[in-house]
Amino acid sequence: MRALHITLVMAGIYLAGVVAFLGAIHLLLAADPRRSPRCRPWRALAEEVLWAALVQITIPVGFFFWPWWWRRPVRERSEGAPAQYPTLLLHGWGQNRADWWVMAMRLRARGRGSVYAMSYWFFGPIERSAARLDRELDRILCETGAAQVHVVAHSLGGLVTRTLVERQGGAGKVRTLVAIGSPLAGTHRASRIWGVSSGQMSPGSTFLRQ
Repeated sequence: MRALHITLVMAGIYLAGVVAFLGAIHLLLAADPRRSPRCRPWRALAEEVLWAALVQITIPVGFFFWPWWWRRPVRERSEGAPAQYPTLLLHGWGQNRADWWVMAMRLRARGRGSVYAMSYWFFGPIERSAARLDRELDRILCETGAAQVHVVAHSLGGLVTRTLVERQGGAGKVRTLVAIGSPLAGTHRASRIWGVSSGQMSPGSTFLRQ
C-alpha cells in the first residue's frame, strides 16, 4: 500500500511539473506582442495539458522501449511489389520518441511499412545529434536492406536532419524530410540558458548563419 501511495505521489508531482512547465510557456506566449492575433494561448494550454496527461507520462518508457512490431515490414500488397522505404520519427527539444506513439500507430495502420523512432540528447550541439542520427540511419538501412529512409521530424529534429543532409554528407540516406514546426529560420524563444542546441536555434546564431 505504501508503494502505491509513493507511486501516486510521484505521478502527481510529475504531472504538476508538466502543467507548470507548459503554463509558463503559454504565459510567455500570451504576453508576447509578436504572436498572431489568431493565436489562442489559453485554449492551446488546455489542449496541451490534456495531451500531456495522456502522452507525456509515457516519456520515461520511451527511453527504453519501442514496440518491435512497428519495425516489421508490412505484408506486400501484390507479388513483386517494390519494398517500401522505412520511416524514422525524430522528436524535438525537451522530448523523446514516446511523443510519437500515436503517429507510429497511424502510419502502420496506413501501410507505411517499417516505422522507427530514436531519442537523442536535445541539450547538446545539433551537430552531435546529427551524427547520432547518421548512426541510426545506418542501422536502419542495414536492418531493412532499404536504400534510403523517410524522416518525419518535429521542431529541433528538423534542424538535426538538415544538418546531417546539408553539412555532414547524409543526403544519400534520406529519401524525404517532413519537418513539422521546425524553427528553420530560428526562434526568438530560444536561449543558450536552455542548452547548446537552444542557443543554436536563436535567430542570427553562428549555426543558422552557416
